[in-house]
Amino acid sequence: NKGASALWAAAFSGRSECLQQLLAAGCDVNTCTDDGRSPLDIATAGGHADMVQQLLLAGATLSHVRSQLCAPPPQLVFSGFFSH
Repeated sequence: NKGASALWAAAFSGRSECLQQLLAAGCDVNTCTDDGRSPLDIATAGGHADMVQQLLLAGATLSHVRSQLCAPPPQLVFSGFFSH
């Protein structure tokens, strides 16, 4: 994907350990691809609840989540990360 960062790629592939290392290194959690998708968008779309939690705790903003990608997975809603 054009403009994809290493953090975006880790979120896309579901590589939680890689994501943790990139966050520890100070990667920008709100960086977006050229078409406006953030790592949080991709982790949410992939249903990677653990990664969504890591990104949110690292400062990812919900305003970057694109509603047209998908609704948040139920496990994220029930865990309190998203409200109805």
